[in-house]
Amino acid sequence: MSESSLSQWRNRTVKTQLSRLKLALVAFPCLGLMSLLGGLNATAFAELGLVELDGPTTFWTNSSAPPAAVRILTKRSQDPKADLRCFAFAENGDWVLLSGATGFSSSNLNLPVCKKLHALRTTSGDFKCVAFAPGGGWTILYGAHGSCTEGQVPKASIRKMEEIGARGGDLRSIAYGPERAWVLLYDNAGVAYGDVPKELADFLDATVEHEHIVRLVAFTGPDWVCVTDHGWRSSNDELPVARRIAAAIRRKISPRWIARSPTPRAHDFSKWLGIIQRAYHGKLAGGYGFQVSQRGKVVLTVAEGWARAPWEKDHPSVKWTLTKPMPVASISKTITGVALLKLWEQSGYKFSLDAPVWPYLGKLSPSAHADVKRVTFRQLLTHRSGFNSTLDATADLQSFLNSPLVRPPGGAWEYDDNNFYLLRLLIEQIANEDYTSYVKKNVLEPMGIRDMETHAEHVAPMCGYQKAGDRAPGFPFDWEQSKVAGAAGWWASVADLGKFLNGLRDHKVLNAATTQTMYLGVLGWDGSDPCFEKVGAWEGSEGNASGRINSVITHFPDDIDAVLLVNCDSPIDLAELLEKAWAESAVK
Repeated sequence: MSESSLSQWRNRTVKTQLSRLKLALVAFPCLGLMSLLGGLNATAFAELGLVELDGPTTFWTNSSAPPAAVRILTKRSQDPKADLRCFAFAENGDWVLLSGATGFSSSNLNLPVCKKLHALRTTSGDFKCVAFAPGGGWTILYGAHGSCTEGQVPKASIRKMEEIGARGGDLRSIAYGPERAWVLLYDNAGVAYGDVPKELADFLDATVEHEHIVRLVAFTGPDWVCVTDHGWRSSNDELPVARRIAAAIRRKISPRWIARSPTPRAHDFSKWLGIIQRAYHGKLAGGYGFQVSQRGKVVLTVAEGWARAPWEKDHPSVKWTLTKPMPVASISKTITGVALLKLWEQSGYKFSLDAPVWPYLGKLSPSAHADVKRVTFRQLLTHRSGFNSTLDATADLQSFLNSPLVRPPGGAWEYDDNNFYLLRLLIEQIANEDYTSYVKKNVLEPMGIRDMETHAEHVAPMCGYQKAGDRAPGFPFDWEQSKVAGAAGWWASVADLGKFLNGLRDHKVLNAATTQTMYLGVLGWDGSDPCFEKVGAWEGSEGNASGRINSVITHFPDDIDAVLLVNCDSPIDLAELLEKAWAESAVK
């Protein structure tokens, strides 16, 4: 995998993540889980990713650290001129590594903080620190006294950085914690802070009073650790972070940076229920179903309305259920993406995701345009192939492959169903097996999914409807998709898609490293901010029957997965509705 991963945007409206001196700090949000789920135990804390930078070329990680980050750290540390300066996790689990005066790597180069680092690289440089705040804001410290902050961070910290920078002070690092806590280290031994726990404030004051130097402050959820040149203190000595620092100091190593991945926050799932029901109750011509899971446990399910309305001539008054299948349209792309990655994994990674796909398609077409022969697996998975999206590969594959690209492969993003139809064909060619059969056997069945098909139910299939108050017959989407499924074409229930998301979480199909590659590369998903999501929509009509379906699956920070299916026109964007529920349900 390349050191910087691609990040694409959803196919709807784009909405748009030490110091060489011996000081360091990092901030993470954490409020724990609801008592409904039993809270977090010591084992759960131990499973969080932990990264420690001990020197310019030395680091340590635990087994839960992001594999891609470990690979990059390993590569950087092998360079004798390396300078590992800062590693920071964002609230959603993305990460940023600063190395050298202007070097940085990230799990997601579309993070606003990465775009700012890129801009600063050519104008200022000498990066010192990146810090993320629990509210989603961030700060970059660079040069002798430069700072840049965006989003929700404590205003007092901004004023203090501006004050110190204006008088030529050396801003070394900033940390943000819960309840608007912050700690700023500056000059040789200067410390400023706000809204920190009293025990930490007392320890910082005593350190300054005795003319010692604070080397590291790290907020780890509601807890904290602080390392000075004369000792260290933690709010909880049983924290893995604290135990790691104690072990390092016993070996005469003074950590310069500690970063721990964010702990899932508590959520009030009754708020999810209220937000969804206020959006949909009595406002739909059909119905909807949704499911929310946290840490792999289902915490909320609802199904309301009609799968087939009372005015249908055949099989009327069929109610919505969590097990009623519906065409999920482009969510099929994520299923296809997982299938391709499973095949990659099964091959022992013998083919590269960055290798051209033409050698595997050559059996299906005797020729192809020269540019088409350069398109890679990753470019198909991320909609950067450059194909002409007005053409249809399912209608005439040979003509499609011999048509010139409209942009260079790997260049600008354009959503195109053709990419995932080609991935379907690639799966068949590499696996030497029918696409549908391969997906069922290698993806769905290991996840416990038995009823997903590439066609509608033969009796009383789910109908799609239009707006509330419209009593026209629904459209049954009784299409046979087994020969073209890939970009679309799968029928699934809410329960099926919930199992799919949990199967990804629990590595029932993809191992941890391949799963990490999928998420970090946003392979088969629409976007990653603030969550990984895939949306789908179909519309059909015949005679006086017409209707549409809408679907979305999401993988949120805080270890939350959600599915929402609606078999009619929706008064609100489904993904935006789930994002609202996730954001507003977080316990403050």
